[in-house]
Amino acid sequence: LYETAALLHYGNSAPPDTRTELYRTMFKSGLPENEHQKNEWKLVQKATQYLEKHNPGFKPVRKKLNNFGAHISRSKIVIGNITAIGDSSASRIFSPNWSCPHFLMGLEFLLSIKIQILEEYAHLQKTYNGLPTDAEQMIKRIAGKVISLIRPKLQAMMKKNK
Repeated sequence: LYETAALLHYGNSAPPDTRTELYRTMFKSGLPENEHQKNEWKLVQKATQYLEKHNPGFKPVRKKLNNFGAHISRSKIVIGNITAIGDSSASRIFSPNWSCPHFLMGLEFLLSIKIQILEEYAHLQKTYNGLPTDAEQMIKRIAGKVISLIRPKLQAMMKKNK
C-alpha cells in the first residue's frame, strides 16, 4: 500500500511526464520479465524517495513498516494469505485483538495509507475531469474524520495496552 501511494504521488508530481514514465515502466516496457521487474523496482524506489523528500515524516514510518511484519507475525495477528474463493480472492490479514497494540497499529496504518491513496487517486482523477466535486469533498471529509476522530482513539487504545 505504501508503494502504491508513493507511485500515485510520483505520477501526480509532474504530469504528463511522470505519468508516462509510470505507465511505460509498469505496463508497456516491452522488456523481458527479469528486466521489466528490475525497472519496476527502480521506479518504486524512485517514487518512494520522491514521496519522502516531500513528506520527511514518512521515512521513519516506512522504516517501522518494514519491521512491522515480524512484530505482527510474532503476535499471531496474521492469520491467512490470499486464497481463491470461486472467481474472487480473499485475504484475512489481521485477527481482531483489540487489546494488542500491534493490531491497533496495523489498523491505524491501513487507515492512514488508504486515505493517502484515496487523496492521490482523487488528484489524478481531477486532472482528467473524472472526479465530481462532491466526491472530492467526501474524500476530504473522510480524511478529516480519520485524523480527528479515529486516529486519536486508536492511539489512546495503543497507549492503554502497552
